[in-house]
Amino acid sequence: MDNSYLGNFQMLGISSGMDTGAMIDALMKAERQPLTRVEEKYNDLALQQKSWMEVDDKLEEFWDEALKMRFQSNLNPKTATSSNENVLKTTANPTSLDSNFYVKVNQTASSSNMTFQNSVGFDYSKIANNTKFIDMDQNITPETGTYTINYNDGADQSFVLNIDDTTTIQDIIDQIDSDSGNELKADLVDGKLSISDNTGTNAIQDISLGNASDTSNFAEVFDMAFSTYDTGTSTFESSSDVIDYSSMKLSNLIDITAESTININGTDITVNQDTTLSGFISQVNNSEAGVFASFDNNSKNISIRNIETGPVGLNVTDDTTTNLLNKLGMSGSETINQGQKAEIEIYNSSSDTTPITTLTSWDNSFDYNNTGINVNNTSTEKIAVEVTQDTDKAVENIQGFVDKYNETMEYIYEKLHEEKLTDIPEEEMTDEQKMQGTLKGDRNLERIFYQMRSIAYKTLDWDTTNSDDTMPEYTSLGQVGISSGDVGDNYDNTIKGLLSIDENKLKDALSNNFEDVYKLFANNTSYEIGGKTRYNKGIITDLKDTSYEYTKFGGYIDNIAGTNGTIGIQMRDTAGRLTDLLDQLQRKELRYVQQFSAMEKAISNMNSQMSFMMSRLGG
Repeated sequence: MDNSYLGNFQMLGISSGMDTGAMIDALMKAERQPLTRVEEKYNDLALQQKSWMEVDDKLEEFWDEALKMRFQSNLNPKTATSSNENVLKTTANPTSLDSNFYVKVNQTASSSNMTFQNSVGFDYSKIANNTKFIDMDQNITPETGTYTINYNDGADQSFVLNIDDTTTIQDIIDQIDSDSGNELKADLVDGKLSISDNTGTNAIQDISLGNASDTSNFAEVFDMAFSTYDTGTSTFESSSDVIDYSSMKLSNLIDITAESTININGTDITVNQDTTLSGFISQVNNSEAGVFASFDNNSKNISIRNIETGPVGLNVTDDTTTNLLNKLGMSGSETINQGQKAEIEIYNSSSDTTPITTLTSWDNSFDYNNTGINVNNTSTEKIAVEVTQDTDKAVENIQGFVDKYNETMEYIYEKLHEEKLTDIPEEEMTDEQKMQGTLKGDRNLERIFYQMRSIAYKTLDWDTTNSDDTMPEYTSLGQVGISSGDVGDNYDNTIKGLLSIDENKLKDALSNNFEDVYKLFANNTSYEIGGKTRYNKGIITDLKDTSYEYTKFGGYIDNIAGTNGTIGIQMRDTAGRLTDLLDQLQRKELRYVQQFSAMEKAISNMNSQMSFMMSRLGG
């Protein structure tokens, strides 16, 4: 080890010829024995402290599991089923009454909505001028190239459209008009491309599309592949609206040249020329207005409804300077439909004609006998609802607690009885291997083990004189099927404090008297005696509170292994003792070096004198 009292460079044994450094190391090896013993004590304390921290972690995990048993939802889960979940769904909680009943949904809750008779006032000349053929990808991917228009004006005629990446709908309209010598008139009407007789004499007898040499899919893009010439109107047109209005800018759809604002339920919605129709709809839906807006591409109508159901007001006003509402077809002919309540009827049986009760709700949610009912649709038939205790789930939850308890008790029992490893060199051991046996027979750990085992196996003994409690039907875990499971002369589980479950016995107890099972497990009522608060606790509550007292800050384990606990104080004292011993060793090593250095100096002086004398005699 480094010695701060020594320099970095010593030359010993030069005069004497002896390995004085080795002699000092041998002397120091004997001197270091007390230091080694104190170091071992410090390391043992550190391993004990770490072992206690692992015990603390295990008990905290157990506390978490025990905490779950406080809730009736874990000890008394209920299941509610609906015979038709398309109409209604049900939810149960621990206080739901076990029952069978029938529900008829007369009406679902709705929100106030506003519809408009007017459609959006689209400017189709703008649409035609600003929509390129290659952008008309609403239903099919456009392909540029050539396409043939055929017509008969008494003789077969045809011409070829040339369509490229820059071609707009208006360009196509102009080509049809000009290339037909104005015998045909093309136009965009209500989102459909229309080609009609423009001769004034009804000379056009037929119009058809396409030729084998065509390279564009013009007819498919304009939905004209299956269209036929209507001789009554002298028109050949698209089968459906081919414009995707939602993706287009408002400035290409309507007359809007400046920023415009409308107000919905007190919230301003502001748009400009670059806002798309879908952007406007999204802006409305994402605002604080509390409404949902939609656009119908077929009817070209915008509608608005409140998100909240019930008779909530719905108010839409306009910035009169831009008249945006009118341009969007949202003014002058609106109809407001007030929201309505949901209504259900409860029946004892499917054959009853008179309901037990009729319930109404503004939000499609009902509560009947503490069972939640959520309706989705109306029904003419009665929907069967069954609410039952889910004892299988309850047993599963209790088994989870018992498993965690057993895991904890087995861990503590093992720590109390495991031996230290002796067949592996210490320098090859892992920390876990070094910790093995550090708590063997520890009195403090034994206290924890025996106290928890005593609580698990005890019989309740409540103070019913000074409290309002009465003793439950079940006063021990064994009475509800939770015991050590030992049979005959075998006491292995009892010795280790373990528990096992008789599922049938536990299910019977849960089904027959859940309230007293819950008291046995989770009761925690308080009462006063002489100004002091005392408690009548269930067994799991007692285990939970006891494990908390062990693991809390300043609790039992913290007072043993915490920074200011017994082990922590011993570690600080031992660390101080180590420092003192190390200082003493370094001083002692310095003294040995000084003594051997003095010897070397004396020998050197003698050698010098001898050399002098020999030189004189020789002379």
